[in-house]
Amino acid sequence: MSKKLRRSVINRKSYGVIGGIADYFNIDPYRLRSLFLAIVILTANFILVLIYIGAIFVIPSEDEL
Repeated sequence: MSKKLRRSVINRKSYGVIGGIADYFNIDPYRLRSLFLAIVILTANFILVLIYIGAIFVIPSEDEL
């Protein structure tokens, strides 16, 4: 069975995008969230926020079959 990228229902803080990416790559979701926030804040790279918002609509949720 192949692995598919889905928004997480279990590791959901805002919309489950980072939790789903963490599940897909077997990474700790809290570290990935911290890294994402650090990059956005320290570099003032708000394009990543727009990509995150786009991912909410593109990546399906685990609930959706």
